[in-house]
Amino acid sequence: MVAEPDQINGTPNRMSNNRHLSSPSEVNEFCKALGGDSPIHSVLVANNGMAAVKFMRSIRTWALETFGTEKAILLVAMATPEDLRINAEHIRIADQFLEVPGGTNNNNYANVQLIVEIAERTRVSAVWPGWGNASENPRLPNALKEKGIIFLGPPSAAMAALGDKIGSSLIAQAAGVPTLPWSGSHVNVPQETYHSIPEEIYKKACVTTTEEAVASCQVVGYPAMIKASWGGGGKGIRKVHNDDEVRALFKQVQGEVPGSPIFIMKVASQSGGAIHEFSDSQFGHVFAFGESRSLAIANMVLGLKEIQIRGEIRTNVDYTVDLLKTAEYQENKIHTGWLDSRIAMHVRAERPPWYLSVVGGALYEASSRSSRVVSDYVGYLSKGQIPPKASDLIARLDLDDPSSVRKAEPFHGTFPIHGPPTAISGKVHQKFSASMNSAHMILAGYEHNINQVVQDLLNCLDNPELPFLQWQELMSVWANRLPKDLRNELDGKYKDYKLNADFGNRKDFPAKLLRGVIEANLAYCSEKDRVANERLVEPLMSLVKSYEGGRESHVRVVVRSLFEEYLSVEELFSDDIQSDVIERLRLQHAKDLEKVVYIVFSHQGVKSKNDLLLRLMELLVYPNPAAYRDQLIRFSALNHTTYSGLAFKASQLLEQTKLSELRTSIARSLSELEMFTEEGERVSTPRRKMAINERMEDLVCAPLAVEDALVALFDHSDPTLLRRVVEIYIRRLYQHYLVRDSVRMQWHRSGLIALWEFSEEYIEQRNGQSVTLLKQQVEDPIGRRWGVMVVIKSLQLLPTAVEAALRETSHYGAGVVNVSNGNPIIYNHSNMLHIVLVGNNNQMGTLQGSGDEDQAQERINKLSKILKDTTITSHLNGAGVRVVSCIIQRDEGRPPMRHSFQWSFDKLYYEEEPMLRHVEPPLSKFLELDKVKLEGYSDMKYTPSRDRQWHIYTLNSEDPKSNDQRMFLRTVVRQPSLTNGFLFGSIDNEVGRAQASSSFTSNSILRSLMTALEEIELHAHNEAARMTGEVGQDEETACTLLKQMFMNIYDYVGVRMHRLSVSQWEVKLWLDCDGQASGAWRVVITNITGHTCTVDAFETALKKSWKSSVSHLAEANQQNEQYAEVIELIFTDSTGSWGTPLVPVERSPCMNDIGIVAWKMKLSTPEFPGGREIIVVANDVTFKAGSFGPREDIFFHAATNLACERKIPLIYLSATAGARIGVAEEIKSCFHVGWSDDQSPERGFHYIYLTEEDYSRLSSSVMAHELKLDNGETRWVVDTIVKEDGLGCEHLNGSGAIASAFSKAYRETFTLTFVTGRAVGIGAYLARLGMRCIQRLDQSIILTGFSALNKLLGREVYSSHMQLGGPKVMATNGVVHLTVPDDLEGVSAILKWLSYVPAYVGGPLPILKPLDPPDRPVTYFPENSCDARAAICGIQDTQGKWLGGMFDRESFVETLEGWAKTVITGRAKLGGIPVGVIAVETETMMQVIPADPGQLDSAERVIPQAGHVLFPDSASKTAQALLDFNHEGLPLFILANWRGFSGGQRDLFEGILQAGSTIVENLRTYKQPAFVYIPKAGELRGGAWVIGDSKINPEHIEMYGERTAKGNVLEAEGLVEIKFRPKEVEKSMLRLDPELTSLDARLKEMKKANASFQETEAIKRSMNNRRKKLMTIYTQVAKRFVELHDTSSMMIAKGLISKVVDWEESRSFFYRRLRRRVAEDSLAKEVKEAAGEQMAHRAALECIKQWYLASNGSEGDGDKWNDDEAFFDWKDDAKNYENHLEELKAERVSRLFSHLAESPDMKALPNGLSLLLGKMNPSKREQVLDGLRQLLG
Repeated sequence: MVAEPDQINGTPNRMSNNRHLSSPSEVNEFCKALGGDSPIHSVLVANNGMAAVKFMRSIRTWALETFGTEKAILLVAMATPEDLRINAEHIRIADQFLEVPGGTNNNNYANVQLIVEIAERTRVSAVWPGWGNASENPRLPNALKEKGIIFLGPPSAAMAALGDKIGSSLIAQAAGVPTLPWSGSHVNVPQETYHSIPEEIYKKACVTTTEEAVASCQVVGYPAMIKASWGGGGKGIRKVHNDDEVRALFKQVQGEVPGSPIFIMKVASQSGGAIHEFSDSQFGHVFAFGESRSLAIANMVLGLKEIQIRGEIRTNVDYTVDLLKTAEYQENKIHTGWLDSRIAMHVRAERPPWYLSVVGGALYEASSRSSRVVSDYVGYLSKGQIPPKASDLIARLDLDDPSSVRKAEPFHGTFPIHGPPTAISGKVHQKFSASMNSAHMILAGYEHNINQVVQDLLNCLDNPELPFLQWQELMSVWANRLPKDLRNELDGKYKDYKLNADFGNRKDFPAKLLRGVIEANLAYCSEKDRVANERLVEPLMSLVKSYEGGRESHVRVVVRSLFEEYLSVEELFSDDIQSDVIERLRLQHAKDLEKVVYIVFSHQGVKSKNDLLLRLMELLVYPNPAAYRDQLIRFSALNHTTYSGLAFKASQLLEQTKLSELRTSIARSLSELEMFTEEGERVSTPRRKMAINERMEDLVCAPLAVEDALVALFDHSDPTLLRRVVEIYIRRLYQHYLVRDSVRMQWHRSGLIALWEFSEEYIEQRNGQSVTLLKQQVEDPIGRRWGVMVVIKSLQLLPTAVEAALRETSHYGAGVVNVSNGNPIIYNHSNMLHIVLVGNNNQMGTLQGSGDEDQAQERINKLSKILKDTTITSHLNGAGVRVVSCIIQRDEGRPPMRHSFQWSFDKLYYEEEPMLRHVEPPLSKFLELDKVKLEGYSDMKYTPSRDRQWHIYTLNSEDPKSNDQRMFLRTVVRQPSLTNGFLFGSIDNEVGRAQASSSFTSNSILRSLMTALEEIELHAHNEAARMTGEVGQDEETACTLLKQMFMNIYDYVGVRMHRLSVSQWEVKLWLDCDGQASGAWRVVITNITGHTCTVDAFETALKKSWKSSVSHLAEANQQNEQYAEVIELIFTDSTGSWGTPLVPVERSPCMNDIGIVAWKMKLSTPEFPGGREIIVVANDVTFKAGSFGPREDIFFHAATNLACERKIPLIYLSATAGARIGVAEEIKSCFHVGWSDDQSPERGFHYIYLTEEDYSRLSSSVMAHELKLDNGETRWVVDTIVKEDGLGCEHLNGSGAIASAFSKAYRETFTLTFVTGRAVGIGAYLARLGMRCIQRLDQSIILTGFSALNKLLGREVYSSHMQLGGPKVMATNGVVHLTVPDDLEGVSAILKWLSYVPAYVGGPLPILKPLDPPDRPVTYFPENSCDARAAICGIQDTQGKWLGGMFDRESFVETLEGWAKTVITGRAKLGGIPVGVIAVETETMMQVIPADPGQLDSAERVIPQAGHVLFPDSASKTAQALLDFNHEGLPLFILANWRGFSGGQRDLFEGILQAGSTIVENLRTYKQPAFVYIPKAGELRGGAWVIGDSKINPEHIEMYGERTAKGNVLEAEGLVEIKFRPKEVEKSMLRLDPELTSLDARLKEMKKANASFQETEAIKRSMNNRRKKLMTIYTQVAKRFVELHDTSSMMIAKGLISKVVDWEESRSFFYRRLRRRVAEDSLAKEVKEAAGEQMAHRAALECIKQWYLASNGSEGDGDKWNDDEAFFDWKDDAKNYENHLEELKAERVSRLFSHLAESPDMKALPNGLSLLLGKMNPSKREQVLDGLRQLLG
């Protein structure tokens, strides 16, 4: 066989047109001369590494010597991905290479089938297998021989005997050849079995377990080799030196070559031979030797070509090779002049073709850039940064002299035509692999020809040869590794099956047969071998399982795998912001960040991925979507506009499965086969008829897409069933207009004809009779119309069918009809004709669906042509048919197509009405489609909903600058009966939860609305939804009922509607009653802007709070119809200047003319049922994006001052673009430029000016000076633009004013900011200045937009506003206290916060009776350390039992949770009394300091923070919480469990001292009752004691400790190190240990007796040994001794704490103490108000104590004072102390007058009295004057 080099396919490494390539004839002649008959022109080198390199170099050397060129024989290499990755030498040397699978050698170099296929594809002459790998497999030469390809190696017979390592060793050993000691040394092989060694003998030479391997190694001796017989190329071989290494490495050998027999062999320690590599650091002289000059030159050329240069070193190798090949050099006719002449002629070495340079350069650049991008991306991730997007163009630089630079120009030529990049196989399994690889590449984010990929995939999947070739391919890889019995049985069964006569007919793959063989073999395996064998056969089992259901099941496996690959990436990005997803992935794959790169890269190709999956869905999923239901559900749940098309298609396919199921259900329901009793007897005819009628009525009212399922049954073979189906369809279309019992049907040869009567007015059905609402309509049938339906199978039958149908309508009268009173009546053109085209073979149903407008138009044209036929037109028009409806049935699962044609009086034929496309004309009246046509909008597009019940119309704005799009949704709500059996689905389950509290009608509406919202989510637009339908005293009662019903509906869907920007929904109902309210009603629910309505949000949240409050309060408030009294606030005048107050006004919403709105609200809350007042101020995002201009600043300032004056809470709803920016548009449109050179604008300009005409018009808007030109022109040069407010720095002045006011408001009243929209600039400052802040999760708090920052930084650093100021930043730095998902949750959080706060500053606390009994014990008991959250609010144990904490259950709301996590802060209730809580985290927390993308060297820092310790951030958080609680008037609880402050250098630098000092200051100034409690297992030590000591603020702080609490300067271990050092411990030993005491006494005696040195040293050694033995236990004794100083008993004894409070009783104790303190403080405030602020708090309490004891006659009785209940009774009766308060007030006034009297100004007193009297009303003034007269006598 001769293979021509230029016919070989592959990837070339050299130029294919090499000029040194010898001609085939030379090789042929050489072969013939040596007596050969098969010349070899090309060789496939089926090996790698050194074997391949040595062979190639040898061939090159021989070819050069023989033919004069090293390229006489073309060499083709095999390249695995691993080889390519390391740029293996054999690939570089080869002429061409082909990529092969990687992994173990059975996948590549040892795979016989693969080698043969590659040899065929590349059409080589011969194959060289090298050594190892396939060189020992006798199948290879046999297979190549069958293909006519030469095998360069021994014959198969010899290979069969010696190819296996174990077998060859056994044969050599038996033949007497010396062998090294090995595991088979003891095995004897009979001579007659050399060619086929028996299995039992073969196994004796193998080791199968680790212990067998160890035993064998011990026999052969160390060092030894563990070798796998099937190994090669370094795989499956390990050197071991001892038993431990055998145990460690044996499993590795098994794993590398699964299934291979393994043997042990002694290492040959004295073997010779070594490889030496020489290299020089510089290029110098190269010497070549040869028998002649020509041979020496040839060797030199060959040597130079083999030089490999790594690095950027330019050499003259190519030039030298070219020089050596010249005739002058070879003939030794060279001299310096000859060399100079070459230089002068610019002789250069041959360069590669230009296109190779271009392609190579492009590939290198692409590769390097790609690597650099990946490296940079990983670099960002490793530093904790979110990688930026691609950069924007910042600027463009123009050159002064462009001609001096040569610009790159686009190439307009063409590349030479080349073959494909790789050798392409024509076999289907390899095409399938290539197609799947392409699909995987698309899913990995790469571009590809999707249509081609899908088409190739379909062709392969449809090819019956695919599974057989896949099986053969797998067997070629795994056959040699399978157990011999299994391999033989599989081969035998497979061959027998293919030889079976039936195989040629069916060509079905024997999947079940092969699986049975494999499973039977596994069943008979030993337990030891089964696991290994299961792993071996796993690829085979996967294949046969995928084909068990035929090719279709394999298609499902393939498609599902691709779907799963898509979902595994895209589900990550579905609901989250991309930066958040990347951050989560970064943490998840911290050890392999490149995986994040590949995931993100895949996601960036989502458009192509979507296209691929849509094609797969259309072509492979559509026929049987039920098989993919689970994945389709996941696709439909993808929640982002990116996935809208895919989600919609998946939803449609899911609905398709439902449609098929519904069709089956209807057919079964209407079939008489079901009409049997449970006993099997046939139901009687009346009962049967009644049951059928009930089922038909259920279908008429079913709220499902019954119409489509009914049409799908219009070709049913059962005539009775067909009649029922048609009747149901008619009754659904004309439900309330149909004359009862008027439907009749008859069969005609052209098809079924149905007729009926209907009215254009609404008809009620009462008592089985049709009753029109208007008596006149009943008596006068002029309003009656008729309808007819023809069901045909071909359009050719239409004329006949129409003619027959019109004949049947003749008894109604064609144009004139005689009725009972004898008066002739002329029918109008109002009758209806329905044409139904059925059957899968009709020429219309095969056309594409409604999404393809071209196909839709083709259908319309065909139908129009028929309906324009004059005969049909005249008949229909003459019969009064105004509308013709055409229904086209399609194959099962696909909805029918509908078109409506209306009679055109202008054109005199039936014309299609696009608005009615896909809608049946009788229903169009309900849908009110005329209202869909909006002025200024066009390009209407219709989209059916997935269940075909909603009709969706999308309109686009006609304004080319606007992207505004409106969506209208229309449906008919059908009310099913209570027993309707056709209700199912998730929406009905959700609606079912609402049924207990809603009417049946509202449930029907709710069901439809929720379906509509799902459609809106799917289409992802800003929509307006409108719904019409039919439903049904006096009008006022009806209004109330309807409003209540729709508010109930809104409770379920309101939040979802707001999120989807639904601006309006509307319901049209029919009320069925006898009063004035009877008839049609329309209910419209509107939100004009589509944004949150503040008032609605507060009312909804208030209802929610009442429902969640304690049951008796909720029941008491059930009749409360008004939860909020809301009134808007406006300026008192229209100008609204600084100082202008606000006044309430009643006006409609959206009447404001500034971008900020305020309301005064009176809220009825569970804490204040009578109402509490708040001020709410909000940005109006619909007015200039809610930005702050001067008027907005003034308004906000006024609202803030109003809240401060009234001392009521101020709530700011922030959604602002910051300070308003703008320019004077009227000047912008007319200014001119004074150019330096009018002819060359690029040379610059001097000024901006206005013409004289423009200046005269705009002089008030500018400051300008006059400029006279020489030509007489007058220009007004603009110096400053001073137009209206809102265009300059005046915004900043106003921002300062409102910032100051809001900061002041925090200190004077309660302030709370809810960031409901983006808060920019001043909005961000206000959020912080008000301190308390709630942030919506999808909104940001920023100073500057991310795009502006990127421009400033000159690169794309930030990718979103959320990256700058989202909750991940603001909730972790102390700015944001709480985060919420939406506006309703945000307002609910506001109301929850207000539930802890008094109604006004200084007011009483909002106290509610709790459900959690105050006197219950604390059942949560800390074990080793106290879990602060469990101690506060309780916890569930592992059995689900609730273990209560100190405070009321579910009352704790934690704030600032994400910041400074070693401290816990929040608000809770104790016995219904609101309190502030500060507790300590005991676990080590991680402080994450994010990297700043703006700094390239910035990296994320994760700093561990130990529990029990105050750090700078946690100290600041504690100080902030104290400040907030104090301003809110909340009692304080500190569960103190600190070991101290952190004191490292960084902590001191970051301000731990400052923050700690602030804590002390905020405690010193705390004005509410405060309790510090060291909890169970808690401790308070060192500097932390300072922030808990009651002496900081003895008037308000009380300190307590639990019995196990500890406190001291240091922990016991630390104190022992300082105060109980080892010397002191030894003293204690000497004092307490009898043995040591005795030894010490003996030592002293011996010293006195002058004993020998040896004797005294022996005693000392004994004492030292004893001390060492006792040191550990005595150190524990020392620690215990020190701990005795830390106890709670010590603290109480020293007066450090007020009392020891046991943990279990702490709740009841602190409740009683809190209640008493709150009562005392409340009365103390009254006392201080009466006496004046100069009275101290302690003095006020002392007054109260004196009054109380005096009133009880028990002065000095401490027990009486401590009686809480008696005190509460005394306090609640104001008569007990009102006289004392009056005395204090009198004393205060007396002091004031005394001060005035003592003034040197004698007029001060009378003047002061005069002013005071002047301010009083007349009656009060007269009373005061009478009193003065009496005093003065």
